[in-house]
Amino acid sequence: MPQPYRRKAPIIMHPEALLKRPFISGLVAQSIASFSRAELAMASLFAVALRVDERIALEIYLGLKDSARNATFDSVIRNRLDADEYKDLSGLRAKLKSLSAWRNSFAHDIWAITPDLREHEICLVDSASAVRWISSLHVHDDEEAVSALVYTEREINEYQQSLEALASDIMRFGKRMIVKYAWPVRPPKPEPPSPGGDTFPRVPEAESLRDAP
Repeated sequence: MPQPYRRKAPIIMHPEALLKRPFISGLVAQSIASFSRAELAMASLFAVALRVDERIALEIYLGLKDSARNATFDSVIRNRLDADEYKDLSGLRAKLKSLSAWRNSFAHDIWAITPDLREHEICLVDSASAVRWISSLHVHDDEEAVSALVYTEREINEYQQSLEALASDIMRFGKRMIVKYAWPVRPPKPEPPSPGGDTFPRVPEAESLRDAP
């Protein structure tokens, strides 16, 4: 687990902090991408269960707050699965929820470095602490101390691998449910109208009068 930064060197919050740690910056980008893949896999399962277009399901899924999303899963999907399957799904959703805090920190907090960090370490300053620090400069013309966590390459790599494994587990679960319950992946597209404008099915034309009934 990341540890609080307790050394005395100044914490440098700069847009180029991640560039100073190129391997870590790659892991951070992969972590955020892996979380998106896991969340979209869950949204895809949501779409399959609702039997609606994936784009509509994604808007609904991302637009719901956690409580409303939980209620929707309980009311819609629970009735379509047996008890063990719903337990497995609930476990996957719980893992996604627990990993979301890391993703949000990686995306919204401030990366920083200090002169005494080792090459495989980087600091992450929580956004609230960063806001207080910026306000102290504007109002008091004096820097307020910031709280930061020290992350290592190994910790970020383990988090990214956990997310990638979770995304794969969610996709495998969704595929298993589609096969078992024959859930349609998407609603069938209606047949386009004929060139003449009528909506009746067209009878294939006979190649010759001899072939006509």
